[in-house]
Order: sequence, then structure tokens, then C-alpha cells
Amino acid sequence: MNTITPETTLTPLCLVAPYPALIEETKSLLHQFTTPLTLHLTDLNRVIEELPTLETRGYRVLISRGGCADLLRQHSSLPVVEIKTSGYDVLNALAPFIGQSVHIGIVGFRSVVDGCCRAAKQLGIEHQSFLLTSNDAKEIATMQQKLAAQKLDWIIGDTVFQDYFAPLATQFRLLNSGIDSVRQALEEAQTLYQALSRQALERDHLQLILDKFDKGVISVDERGKVLHVNHCAHTLFSLKTAEEGDIRSFTPLMLSQLSPDIQPDWDTLRQGKSVLAQIIDSAQGVLVLNQYPVIADGRLIRAVLTVQTVSSLRDTEYQVRRQELAQRGLNARYCFNDIITENAEMKRRLDIMRTYALTDATILIGGESGTGKELLAQSLHNASRRANGPFVAINCGAVAPQILESELFGYVAGAFTGASPKGKSGLFELAHQGNAVS
Repeated sequence: MNTITPETTLTPLCLVAPYPALIEETKSLLHQFTTPLTLHLTDLNRVIEELPTLETRGYRVLISRGGCADLLRQHSSLPVVEIKTSGYDVLNALAPFIGQSVHIGIVGFRSVVDGCCRAAKQLGIEHQSFLLTSNDAKEIATMQQKLAAQKLDWIIGDTVFQDYFAPLATQFRLLNSGIDSVRQALEEAQTLYQALSRQALERDHLQLILDKFDKGVISVDERGKVLHVNHCAHTLFSLKTAEEGDIRSFTPLMLSQLSPDIQPDWDTLRQGKSVLAQIIDSAQGVLVLNQYPVIADGRLIRAVLTVQTVSSLRDTEYQVRRQELAQRGLNARYCFNDIITENAEMKRRLDIMRTYALTDATILIGGESGTGKELLAQSLHNASRRANGPFVAINCGAVAPQILESELFGYVAGAFTGASPKGKSGLFELAHQGNAVS
């Protein structure tokens, strides 16, 4: 069951009523709807002045009627659902004049006047239309003069114009929206709000996915205007937000303002082709830029750009290598402190090796099998500047001569019969930024 909420309480829907009777009609229908609704009473003279306050209250959909709805649509970015005047409402207002010889004027905004005049013509009722385009005081005063000059028997119009025009005719007949029209508008507003909520959920879900990328994602239109950035791009380019804490509300800008060094290849993108792995030097450092076209009806309408710093690529490569090395056991476990000896000559040689470990020179370790050559090699590695890099021990004697080159330098998928379908990194490649021993 729905409730009427105070205007200080956040609700998705707000009915902006230009006259009190509309609020009473709405109250009688609220039990039929589940979406919370705020009721706000105003008039044509105050609605524009009050609009900024309404827009700061977080309403998702506004509901109103007649001229008030027209003004809201003209001045608000929020969707406005209009309580339309139904055919039954028009007939109800015109019924007393069928077959009568009276001088009738129909006055109001186009949303009210057009339908009423068409119905009057169909019913054979003589009438004159008086169309208002705004609630400007000068326009209303001019209309009052026109109506006074016509000496009308009856004026048909909105409640909002009753005070202005009722004294200018013998009688004034209201053209209001009936209860069915109000119900229909509330149903439409609730459906619209539910659709907007689903759309927002999908947008937030997509935003969450994009924000998890470790590279910047930028969407631009065909003129280069930035439409969307993810969290990584927002941080990389130090964007200022229009709303604190909401990275999607960045201040609108062109791609050239975001980074003058990023220039989309529009000619290639218009052909529906992507531009990959473009290296650019920017204020943010050396970047890898990828460009992807978004084509609709054979025309480029958007472009999606991804940017990543070369340093972050190197970090990723390093982590991948370390993981592969760990899986293959290519790491050094021992250091000089693990070698226990009381022999003075051995201690002297260990001191020499500690000195050699600080250089990038190639070191030859000689000795019989089983005397601890690899133990010394691992100790040299862990004492070197490359200690955080890989340690790759290569037993060339255990590798067939036919595949030695492939083992040392690697191969791509399908390079030879029996090759791994995934390809394989060479041992020298795995030893990058580390040490190899054979």
C-alpha cells in the first residue's frame, strides 16, 4: 500500500498539483500503488521558482497536468508524466452546450485547448479558442483583454486559469482531469520509474565491471566528446567530478582536453577497424593505447579507448613470470648463510663470491659432481641485485639436441610436431631480470 510522504522524505515520484482538488483525487488512489509518492501543491506562478528545490530532493519522475506539466517539461531535466484530459473529461465539460446557442470560449495551454476544440467541432458546438503559450503576466493580461472584448457567455478552462478569466464571462466551466486520467498517469509514472530503476541497475553493474579493469576505459562520441570513463582512467587523468564521490559525474570535456596526446585514428575507426597497441608519450607517462569502433547502421557513433601505462604492463608481466617460475620451481632457495664451514680457505672463497655477486659479470663455477655447485649458484643469485628476479637452472645434458634451441628460446603454438598447443616460454625468457645457470 502506498503512502503520502512528507516533502523532506526521499521518494521516487512527486505529483506537482496546480490545484488542491488534484491532491484529493490522488489521495483516493494511493492504496492501488506501491511506489512511494510525494504530493506538492503549487500554481503556475510559483512552479518554476520551486523547481530547483524539487530537483534537489532526488525525485526520479514528476507528475503534473496541463500548463504546469508543460512548464515542468520546458525547465526540468527530470521526466514528466502528464495527467492528460481524457475524452470523457472533455465530453463532460462540453455536454451542457450540445444543441445550445451560446457564445463559448475555450482558453488554456495547447495540451488542453486542442483536444477540447476538436471535440466541440465534432459536437457542433460553436466556440472560439484562446491559446496561451506561457504563464507570463503580460500574455495573461493580453488574453484577458481579448476575452473581455468577445462578451462570452461561457469560458471553459483549467482550474489554474479560473481566477484570471472567470470574471470575463457569464459563467466559467472547469475542464479538469477525472479520476481515471489521474490513475492512468500514476500507472505510467510507476512503470517509468521501474524502467529507470532497471536501467540504473544495469548501468551500475556495467560501471562496476569497468571499474575492475586494470586499464583506463574511455568512451567518446564521433566528435571526440568524452561520454564515460572508468575508475582507472579517472585516476590516471586526475578528472574533477561534478558531484563529489561520483566518478561518472565528471565535468564534461573533449578528449583533447583530457589528454592532447591521445588522438583517435578516425579514418581507420570509420572503416570499422580497431587500432591496437599504439605507443604514445603523454604527460601521464608512456601509454599503450587501443581504439575500438562502435558502428550502428554503417556509421561510427562511438569509440572506446583503452589506455595503460607501460610501467603497469611491466608489473603485470613480472607477476606472470613469477607465477610461472613458482609453478616450475625456478627459484633459488639457498644463500651464503646456509653454507656451514670451518675451513679458512672456504670462508675466503665465499667472501670473494659475495663480492662477485654484486657485479653483472658471468661467473664460472667449477667442481666435481655433488660438490655443491648449484648451492653456490643459488647463493650468488640471492646475494645479487637480481635476487628478486627468477633463478633458472638449465641442465643442458638432460635436453635432446634437437629441441635444445626450443627449450632455450621458446616456441609458439604448433611450431613443430608434438609442440604444446599453448606454446612455451623459453628458459632465457623466463630468466629475464634474473639469472640463468647451466
